Amino acid sequence: MRHNVAPRNCPGARRYNQSMIFSPAPNALPQHEILRRLMWMRIIAVTGQFSAVATARWWLGIDLPLAPMLTVILMLAAFNAWTWWTLRTRRLAGHGTLFTQLFVDLLAVSSLLFFSGGATNPFVSVYLPALAVAAAILPWGYTLLLAIFALAGYSIMMNVYVPLQIFPAERASSYHLLGCGPTSRSRPP
Repeated sequence: MRHNVAPRNCPGARRYNQSMIFSPAPNALPQHEILRRLMWMRIIAVTGQFSAVATARWWLGIDLPLAPMLTVILMLAAFNAWTWWTLRTRRLAGHGTLFTQLFVDLLAVSSLLFFSGGATNPFVSVYLPALAVAAAILPWGYTLLLAIFALAGYSIMMNVYVPLQIFPAERASSYHLLGCGPTSRSRPP
């Protein structure tokens, strides 16, 4: 599809062509647009992670290690600011850049899960969206590396993690079922 550009000798051509400067570039690489979308998804993720930590700590009264968890969230926000800067400098994004972006996301998720109960955390399924995005945008080799990293992180966190201190213990199972969502509801036979 060819974008219309007014000829130079046409009246009003300069104004028309200048307005095109602010529209998306017709020949932009899809990876660059994907990087922009990953940046916006990370903004949503950072907001959700901060909200989840704040809710668990101050509303539910769960004693979380705030310093390391907030450090991870702030580092992810700083990485996102760097991504925004990279997008502004017009450096084109390749598969390696997209892989690195998703690897950092999985590393942050793994760190947050480690500090909040490891594999026993009902939100451990947050690994899946990053892997789904990887499968959709990356060659299979990169996706396989991310899947191996996620599997290794999950496997390690089955034995090594910071346990949640929830008292009384009955609250822990109700929070776990609440976190698992509709898949945890028992269905009649």
